[in-house]
Amino acid sequence: MSNIYYDGMYAPKGGKYSNSYPLPKPDSPQKYDKNGKKIRRKLPGGLHSYYLLPIQMTPGRASGNSRRHGDASPEVQRKAIDTIIEAAKNHGLTNRETAHVLAIAFVESGFNPDAAAGTTTAAGLGQFVRKTGWGYGLDDTNRFELKSNADALVCVFRAKPTAVPVRCRPAFRSDGDQHSGGKPTAVPEQSDRLFV
Repeated sequence: MSNIYYDGMYAPKGGKYSNSYPLPKPDSPQKYDKNGKKIRRKLPGGLHSYYLLPIQMTPGRASGNSRRHGDASPEVQRKAIDTIIEAAKNHGLTNRETAHVLAIAFVESGFNPDAAAGTTTAAGLGQFVRKTGWGYGLDDTNRFELKSNADALVCVFRAKPTAVPVRCRPAFRSDGDQHSGGKPTAVPEQSDRLFV
């Protein structure tokens, strides 16, 4: 993936939520049955959002400026783009498939790794709601980490039962849980124009 036209990919800052729901309780630890199989976690009742969660500002971490779509510097957005491209390469995606995954991240988070919806638990590059995120290895420890989100986003894109390698299969599948209605957001045919 050389010759990437980054300037044409950066997302503008999105609007602010006028209302947002309270923070969810911390994730419960993953439990296993006597045979070593994961026991499905239960969500606490009520409506929640990560929108009001303070952003982790540690040195070296690619951080957004807020939880708003696209509210990250060009440097952070570029790092998010590069991380998605690397994850796509590691999972064997073609350039066209990689362009689709990049377009999904552009629509969902504007390449802001700290993006969060104000009215659901959708968070991160792919705006995974909490329950779907669990199935792809996302929890309170890595919900806003670039590499974990990029890997999860690529695995969701590839989520075809016969094509998904075991390392990408979710622990459980719940099609109605993803922020975009259970399937990756539809991407127009022009998505491969992200590359020059």
